[in-house]
Amino acid sequence: MERLTLYIPRQGELGFYQSMLSDPDTMSYNAPWWPPDGCIPFPREQWEAWHSRWIGQEPTRFFAYLRRESDGQFVGYESFHFMPEENQWDMSILICASKRGKGYGRQALSLLLDRAIRVNGIPCLHNMFELSRQAALQLHRQAGFREIGEETGLVHLLLTKEAYEQRLPSSTDAASGLTWIFFDLGSTLIDESEAELQRIREMLAGTAISLETYLQKRRKFAASSPAPDKAAMKFFGLKKAPWHSELVHPFPDALPVLQALRQAGFHLGVIANQQPGTVDRLRAWKLLSCFEVISASSELGFAKPDPQIFRRALQQANCSPREALMVGDRPDNDVAPANKLGMKTIRILRGVAASYRPKRAEEQADAVIQNLDALVGLLVPGKD
Repeated sequence: MERLTLYIPRQGELGFYQSMLSDPDTMSYNAPWWPPDGCIPFPREQWEAWHSRWIGQEPTRFFAYLRRESDGQFVGYESFHFMPEENQWDMSILICASKRGKGYGRQALSLLLDRAIRVNGIPCLHNMFELSRQAALQLHRQAGFREIGEETGLVHLLLTKEAYEQRLPSSTDAASGLTWIFFDLGSTLIDESEAELQRIREMLAGTAISLETYLQKRRKFAASSPAPDKAAMKFFGLKKAPWHSELVHPFPDALPVLQALRQAGFHLGVIANQQPGTVDRLRAWKLLSCFEVISASSELGFAKPDPQIFRRALQQANCSPREALMVGDRPDNDVAPANKLGMKTIRILRGVAASYRPKRAEEQADAVIQNLDALVGLLVPGKD
Protein backbone atom coordinates (compact mmCIF):
# COMPACT_ATOMS: atom_id res chain seq x y z
CA MET A 1 0.00 0.00 0.00
CA GLU A 2 1.32 3.40 -0.98
CA ARG A 3 1.96 5.91 1.77
CA LEU A 4 -0.24 9.00 2.13
CA THR A 5 0.70 12.38 3.57
CA LEU A 6 -1.34 15.48 4.41
CA TYR A 7 -1.14 18.48 2.09
CA ILE A 8 -2.64 21.89 2.93
CA PRO A 9 -3.93 23.30 -0.38
CA ARG A 10 -3.35 26.86 -1.53
CA GLN A 11 -6.36 28.79 -2.80
CA GLY A 12 -5.44 28.13 -6.40
CA GLU A 13 -5.30 24.37 -5.75
CA LEU A 14 -8.96 24.02 -4.78
CA GLY A 15 -9.80 22.67 -8.22
CA PHE A 16 -9.25 19.13 -6.94
CA TYR A 17 -11.75 19.72 -4.13
CA GLN A 18 -14.18 21.16 -6.69
CA SER A 19 -13.77 18.08 -8.88
CA MET A 20 -14.52 15.77 -5.94
CA LEU A 21 -17.65 17.69 -4.96
CA SER A 22 -18.92 17.50 -8.55
CA ASP A 23 -18.29 13.77 -9.06
CA PRO A 24 -21.54 11.75 -8.63
CA ASP A 25 -19.69 8.51 -7.86
CA THR A 26 -17.62 10.14 -5.11
CA MET A 27 -20.58 12.10 -3.66
CA SER A 28 -23.29 9.42 -3.90
CA TYR A 29 -23.30 9.04 -0.09
CA ASN A 30 -24.49 12.66 0.10
CA ALA A 31 -27.54 12.20 -2.17
CA PRO A 32 -30.12 12.15 0.69
CA TRP A 33 -29.00 15.66 1.69
CA TRP A 34 -28.15 17.05 -1.77
CA PRO A 35 -30.46 15.35 -4.27
CA PRO A 36 -30.38 13.98 -6.82
CA ASP A 37 -26.71 12.84 -6.87
CA GLY A 38 -25.11 14.38 -3.76
CA CYS A 39 -22.92 16.80 -5.70
CA ILE A 40 -22.26 20.22 -4.15
CA PRO A 41 -21.60 23.33 -6.27
CA PHE A 42 -18.26 24.98 -5.50
CA PRO A 43 -17.67 27.73 -8.07
CA ARG A 44 -14.31 29.49 -8.24
CA GLU A 45 -15.75 32.75 -6.89
CA GLN A 46 -16.32 30.99 -3.54
CA TRP A 47 -12.75 29.75 -3.21
CA GLU A 48 -11.24 32.82 -1.52
CA ALA A 49 -13.87 33.01 1.24
CA TRP A 50 -13.80 29.26 1.78
CA HIS A 51 -9.99 29.19 1.97
CA SER A 52 -9.94 32.00 4.54
CA ARG A 53 -12.52 30.19 6.65
CA TRP A 54 -10.88 26.76 6.61
CA ILE A 55 -7.13 27.11 6.14
CA GLY A 56 -4.91 28.21 9.01
CA GLN A 57 -7.72 27.97 11.57
CA GLU A 58 -6.58 25.04 13.72
CA PRO A 59 -7.88 23.73 16.03
CA THR A 60 -11.28 25.26 15.22
CA ARG A 61 -11.15 24.07 11.62
CA PHE A 62 -8.76 21.90 9.63
CA PHE A 63 -8.73 20.77 6.00
CA ALA A 64 -6.09 18.88 4.03
CA TYR A 65 -5.74 16.86 0.87
CA LEU A 66 -4.56 13.27 1.10
CA ARG A 67 -1.53 13.09 -1.18
CA ARG A 68 0.09 9.90 -2.42
CA GLU A 69 3.77 10.13 -1.54
CA SER A 70 5.01 8.12 -4.51
CA ASP A 71 3.75 10.49 -7.22
CA GLY A 72 2.22 13.49 -5.42
CA GLN A 73 -1.27 12.66 -6.69
CA PHE A 74 -4.24 13.71 -4.53
CA VAL A 75 -6.58 10.83 -3.63
CA GLY A 76 -9.05 12.52 -1.27
CA TYR A 77 -9.38 14.94 1.61
CA GLU A 78 -10.04 15.03 5.34
CA SER A 79 -11.22 17.69 7.74
CA PHE A 80 -12.47 18.42 11.22
CA HIS A 81 -14.28 21.40 12.72
CA PHE A 82 -15.68 22.46 16.07
CA MET A 83 -19.44 22.26 16.68
CA PRO A 84 -20.19 24.60 19.62
CA GLU A 85 -23.75 23.32 20.05
CA GLU A 86 -22.53 19.78 20.77
CA ASN A 87 -19.18 20.91 22.26
CA GLN A 88 -17.34 18.44 20.03
CA TRP A 89 -15.42 18.27 16.77
CA ASP A 90 -16.99 16.68 13.69
CA MET A 91 -14.69 14.93 11.24
CA SER A 92 -14.87 13.93 7.61
CA ILE A 93 -12.76 11.71 5.35
CA LEU A 94 -13.57 11.31 1.66
CA ILE A 95 -11.59 9.25 -0.85
CA CYS A 96 -12.18 9.73 -4.59
CA ALA A 97 -14.37 6.95 -5.95
CA SER A 98 -11.66 6.01 -8.47
CA LYS A 99 -9.10 5.61 -5.66
CA ARG A 100 -11.14 3.44 -3.29
CA GLY A 101 -10.36 -0.18 -2.45
CA LYS A 102 -6.64 0.51 -2.00
CA GLY A 103 -6.47 0.72 1.80
CA TYR A 104 -6.27 4.52 1.88
CA GLY A 105 -9.10 4.86 4.42
CA ARG A 106 -7.06 3.32 7.24
CA GLN A 107 -4.12 5.63 6.59
CA ALA A 108 -6.39 8.66 6.27
CA LEU A 109 -8.04 7.95 9.62
CA SER A 110 -4.69 7.53 11.32
CA LEU A 111 -3.43 10.82 9.86
CA LEU A 112 -6.56 12.68 10.93
CA LEU A 113 -6.49 11.34 14.50
CA ASP A 114 -2.83 12.21 14.83
CA ARG A 115 -3.41 15.75 13.60
CA ALA A 116 -6.55 16.33 15.66
CA ILE A 117 -5.58 14.75 18.97
CA ARG A 118 -1.79 14.56 19.15
CA VAL A 119 -1.06 17.84 17.39
CA ASN A 120 -4.08 19.96 18.36
CA GLY A 121 -5.10 18.30 21.65
CA ILE A 122 -8.75 17.98 20.63
CA PRO A 123 -10.65 16.19 23.44
CA CYS A 124 -13.19 14.29 21.31
CA LEU A 125 -14.06 13.56 17.68
CA HIS A 126 -17.47 12.64 16.26
CA ASN A 127 -18.23 10.88 12.99
CA MET A 128 -21.31 9.36 11.41
CA PHE A 129 -22.03 7.28 8.34
CA GLU A 130 -24.37 4.61 7.03
CA LEU A 131 -24.71 1.40 9.06
CA SER A 132 -24.22 -0.53 5.84
CA ARG A 133 -20.57 0.59 5.70
CA GLN A 134 -19.33 -2.23 7.89
CA ALA A 135 -15.69 -1.91 6.81
CA ALA A 136 -15.62 1.74 7.89
CA LEU A 137 -17.37 0.86 11.15
CA GLN A 138 -14.80 -1.83 11.93
CA LEU A 139 -11.97 0.57 11.11
CA HIS A 140 -13.32 3.17 13.53
CA ARG A 141 -13.82 0.59 16.28
CA GLN A 142 -10.23 -0.54 15.92
CA ALA A 143 -9.14 3.08 16.27
CA GLY A 144 -10.98 3.38 19.59
CA PHE A 145 -14.31 4.92 18.54
CA ARG A 146 -17.43 3.80 20.38
CA GLU A 147 -20.98 3.85 19.04
CA ILE A 148 -23.15 6.43 20.78
CA GLY A 149 -26.38 6.13 18.82
CA GLU A 150 -28.22 5.34 15.60
CA GLU A 151 -30.80 7.22 13.55
CA THR A 152 -32.39 6.61 10.15
CA GLY A 153 -29.74 4.16 9.03
CA LEU A 154 -26.81 6.20 10.37
CA VAL A 155 -24.44 5.26 13.17
CA HIS A 156 -22.87 7.94 15.38
CA LEU A 157 -19.40 7.31 16.78
CA LEU A 158 -17.24 9.17 19.30
CA LEU A 159 -13.55 8.99 20.09
CA THR A 160 -12.16 10.65 23.21
CA LYS A 161 -8.60 11.80 23.66
CA GLU A 162 -8.20 9.32 26.53
CA ALA A 163 -9.36 6.38 24.37
CA TYR A 164 -7.01 7.40 21.57
CA GLU A 165 -4.01 7.70 23.89
CA GLN A 166 -4.72 4.24 25.32
CA ARG A 167 -4.74 2.82 21.79
CA LEU A 168 -0.98 3.32 21.30
CA PRO A 169 1.59 2.99 24.03
CA SER A 170 3.73 5.98 24.87
CA SER A 171 7.39 5.82 23.93
CA THR A 172 8.24 5.01 27.53
CA ASP A 173 5.64 2.22 27.77
CA ALA A 174 6.50 0.75 24.39
CA ALA A 175 10.20 0.54 25.17
CA SER A 176 9.86 -0.45 28.81
CA GLY A 177 11.93 -3.58 29.47
CA LEU A 178 12.78 -4.09 25.80
CA THR A 179 16.28 -5.04 24.78
CA TRP A 180 15.63 -6.76 21.44
CA ILE A 181 13.59 -5.79 18.37
CA PHE A 182 12.90 -8.43 15.73
CA PHE A 183 11.76 -7.54 12.22
CA ASP A 184 9.93 -9.31 9.48
CA LEU A 185 11.44 -8.56 6.06
CA GLY A 186 8.86 -8.58 3.24
CA SER A 187 6.52 -5.55 3.33
CA THR A 188 8.16 -4.45 6.60
CA LEU A 189 11.77 -3.59 5.81
CA ILE A 190 11.75 -4.79 2.21
CA ASP A 191 9.57 -3.56 -0.67
CA GLU A 192 8.38 -6.61 -2.60
CA SER A 193 5.75 -4.88 -4.73
CA GLU A 194 7.69 -5.14 -8.02
CA ALA A 195 8.41 -8.83 -7.48
CA GLU A 196 4.75 -9.46 -6.61
CA LEU A 197 3.57 -7.79 -9.81
CA GLN A 198 6.05 -9.72 -11.93
CA ARG A 199 4.92 -13.01 -10.41
CA ILE A 200 1.29 -12.11 -11.11
CA ARG A 201 2.05 -11.17 -14.72
CA GLU A 202 3.76 -14.52 -15.26
CA MET A 203 0.85 -16.40 -13.65
CA LEU A 204 -1.61 -14.61 -15.93
CA ALA A 205 0.43 -15.13 -19.11
CA GLY A 206 -1.55 -17.20 -21.58
CA THR A 207 -4.86 -16.72 -19.74
CA ALA A 208 -7.81 -14.44 -20.45
CA ILE A 209 -7.49 -12.84 -17.00
CA SER A 210 -6.31 -9.24 -17.05
CA LEU A 211 -3.95 -7.83 -14.45
CA GLU A 212 -6.59 -5.35 -13.27
CA THR A 213 -9.19 -8.13 -12.90
CA TYR A 214 -6.77 -10.15 -10.76
CA LEU A 215 -5.81 -7.13 -8.62
CA GLN A 216 -9.45 -6.18 -8.05
CA LYS A 217 -10.22 -9.70 -6.83
CA ARG A 218 -7.11 -9.66 -4.62
CA ARG A 219 -8.23 -6.38 -3.04
CA LYS A 220 -11.59 -7.93 -2.22
CA PHE A 221 -9.92 -10.92 -0.57
CA ALA A 222 -7.47 -8.67 1.31
CA ALA A 223 -10.05 -7.45 3.83
CA SER A 224 -10.82 -10.97 5.02
CA SER A 225 -7.62 -12.88 4.27
CA PRO A 226 -4.06 -12.10 5.39
CA ALA A 227 -2.87 -14.01 2.29
CA PRO A 228 -5.09 -12.61 -0.49
CA ASP A 229 -2.81 -13.76 -3.31
CA LYS A 230 -3.30 -17.37 -2.26
CA ALA A 231 -7.06 -16.84 -2.22
CA ALA A 232 -7.01 -15.09 -5.60
CA MET A 233 -4.88 -17.83 -7.19
CA LYS A 234 -7.31 -20.45 -5.92
CA PHE A 235 -10.28 -18.46 -7.22
CA PHE A 236 -8.80 -18.17 -10.73
CA GLY A 237 -7.21 -21.63 -10.72
CA LEU A 238 -3.68 -20.29 -11.16
CA LYS A 239 -0.34 -21.89 -10.30
CA LYS A 240 2.29 -19.90 -8.44
CA ALA A 241 5.05 -18.54 -10.67
CA PRO A 242 8.71 -18.19 -9.63
CA TRP A 243 9.70 -15.42 -7.25
CA HIS A 244 12.09 -12.75 -8.55
CA SER A 245 14.30 -11.81 -5.61
CA GLU A 246 16.28 -9.46 -7.83
CA LEU A 247 13.26 -7.11 -7.94
CA VAL A 248 12.98 -6.57 -4.18
CA HIS A 249 14.76 -3.78 -2.32
CA PRO A 250 14.68 -2.05 1.09
CA PHE A 251 12.15 0.67 1.78
CA PRO A 252 13.84 4.09 1.95
CA ASP A 253 13.20 4.37 5.70
CA ALA A 254 14.64 0.93 6.55
CA LEU A 255 18.34 1.66 7.01
CA PRO A 256 17.95 5.05 8.79
CA VAL A 257 15.47 3.57 11.27
CA LEU A 258 17.59 0.48 11.97
CA GLN A 259 20.60 2.71 12.58
CA ALA A 260 18.61 4.98 14.89
CA LEU A 261 17.37 2.02 16.94
CA ARG A 262 20.88 0.59 17.27
CA GLN A 263 22.18 3.99 18.32
CA ALA A 264 19.45 4.07 20.97
CA GLY A 265 20.85 0.83 22.42
CA PHE A 266 18.51 -1.84 21.03
CA HIS A 267 19.70 -5.19 19.73
CA LEU A 268 18.13 -6.07 16.38
CA GLY A 269 17.23 -9.35 14.73
CA VAL A 270 15.27 -10.84 11.83
CA ILE A 271 12.43 -13.37 12.01
CA ALA A 272 11.25 -13.97 8.46
CA ASN A 273 9.96 -16.48 5.96
CA GLN A 274 12.57 -16.27 3.22
CA GLN A 275 14.01 -18.22 0.32
CA PRO A 276 17.63 -19.39 0.67
CA GLY A 277 20.27 -16.67 0.68
CA THR A 278 18.83 -14.33 3.34
CA VAL A 279 22.24 -13.30 4.70
CA ASP A 280 23.62 -12.63 1.21
CA ARG A 281 20.62 -10.45 0.33
CA LEU A 282 20.87 -8.49 3.58
CA ARG A 283 24.54 -7.91 2.86
CA ALA A 284 23.78 -6.70 -0.67
CA TRP A 285 21.14 -4.32 0.72
CA LYS A 286 23.69 -2.91 3.24
CA LEU A 287 21.47 -4.06 6.13
CA LEU A 288 23.34 -7.09 7.46
CA SER A 289 25.55 -5.15 9.88
CA CYS A 290 22.44 -3.88 11.68
CA PHE A 291 21.44 -7.36 12.87
CA GLU A 292 22.87 -9.70 15.47
CA VAL A 293 20.41 -12.57 14.93
CA ILE A 294 18.99 -13.90 11.63
CA SER A 295 16.17 -16.42 12.02
CA ALA A 296 15.08 -17.28 8.46
CA SER A 297 12.71 -20.10 7.48
CA SER A 298 14.75 -21.56 4.62
CA GLU A 299 17.85 -21.98 6.78
CA LEU A 300 16.00 -23.25 9.87
CA GLY A 301 13.52 -25.62 8.28
CA PHE A 302 10.36 -24.18 9.85
CA ALA A 303 8.39 -21.07 8.97
CA LYS A 304 6.08 -18.53 10.55
CA PRO A 305 3.56 -18.85 12.12
CA ASP A 306 5.32 -21.86 13.68
CA PRO A 307 6.42 -20.63 17.13
CA GLN A 308 9.67 -22.54 16.73
CA ILE A 309 11.14 -19.86 14.48
CA PHE A 310 10.42 -17.27 17.16
CA ARG A 311 11.79 -19.46 19.95
CA ARG A 312 14.98 -20.06 17.98
CA ALA A 313 15.51 -16.32 17.55
CA LEU A 314 14.95 -15.71 21.28
CA GLN A 315 17.40 -18.48 22.13
CA GLN A 316 20.04 -17.02 19.81
CA ALA A 317 19.49 -13.60 21.38
CA ASN A 318 19.52 -15.03 24.91
CA CYS A 319 16.51 -12.96 25.85
CA SER A 320 13.07 -13.71 27.26
CA PRO A 321 9.87 -12.98 25.28
CA ARG A 322 8.99 -10.07 27.58
CA GLU A 323 12.26 -8.39 26.60
CA ALA A 324 11.51 -8.68 22.87
CA LEU A 325 9.38 -6.85 20.33
CA MET A 326 8.21 -8.23 16.97
CA VAL A 327 7.55 -5.81 14.10
CA GLY A 328 5.77 -7.10 11.00
CA ASP A 329 2.95 -6.60 8.52
CA ARG A 330 1.05 -9.89 8.95
CA PRO A 331 -1.36 -10.32 11.89
CA ASP A 332 -1.39 -14.09 11.34
CA ASN A 333 2.33 -14.70 10.74
CA ASP A 334 3.98 -11.96 12.80
CA VAL A 335 1.61 -10.66 15.47
CA ALA A 336 -0.34 -13.73 16.63
CA PRO A 337 2.57 -16.15 17.27
CA ALA A 338 4.64 -13.42 18.95
CA ASN A 339 1.71 -12.46 21.18
CA LYS A 340 1.20 -16.08 22.20
CA LEU A 341 4.83 -16.31 23.31
CA GLY A 342 4.54 -13.12 25.38
CA MET A 343 6.48 -10.79 23.09
CA LYS A 344 5.32 -7.24 22.47
CA THR A 345 4.07 -6.62 18.94
CA ILE A 346 3.79 -3.79 16.45
CA ARG A 347 2.02 -4.15 13.12
CA ILE A 348 3.10 -1.97 10.20
CA LEU A 349 0.44 -1.22 7.60
CA ARG A 350 2.37 -2.00 4.45
CA GLY A 351 1.80 -4.25 1.48
CA VAL A 352 -1.32 -6.13 0.57
CA ALA A 353 -1.87 -7.34 4.16
CA ALA A 354 -2.51 -3.76 5.30
CA SER A 355 -6.21 -4.09 4.42
CA TYR A 356 -6.71 -7.22 6.51
CA ARG A 357 -8.88 -6.78 9.61
CA PRO A 358 -7.80 -9.07 12.48
CA LYS A 359 -10.42 -11.63 13.45
CA ARG A 360 -8.85 -13.10 16.59
CA ALA A 361 -7.70 -11.40 19.77
CA GLU A 362 -4.16 -12.73 19.36
CA GLU A 363 -3.92 -10.98 15.96
CA GLN A 364 -4.30 -7.56 17.59
CA ALA A 365 -0.92 -5.86 17.92
CA ASP A 366 0.07 -3.68 20.87
CA ALA A 367 0.48 -0.81 18.41
CA VAL A 368 -0.12 -0.11 14.74
CA ILE A 369 2.13 2.16 12.66
CA GLN A 370 2.06 3.48 9.11
CA ASN A 371 5.82 3.60 8.54
CA LEU A 372 9.11 2.75 10.21
CA ASP A 373 9.78 6.34 11.26
CA ALA A 374 6.83 6.03 13.65
CA LEU A 375 8.65 3.13 15.31
CA VAL A 376 11.46 5.43 16.38
CA GLY A 377 8.88 7.84 17.77
CA LEU A 378 7.39 5.07 19.88
CA LEU A 379 10.60 3.54 21.16
CA VAL A 380 13.11 6.36 21.45
CA PRO A 381 12.21 9.17 23.89
CA GLY A 382 12.42 12.61 22.34
CA LYS A 383 12.21 11.28 18.77
CA ASP A 384 8.43 11.42 18.24
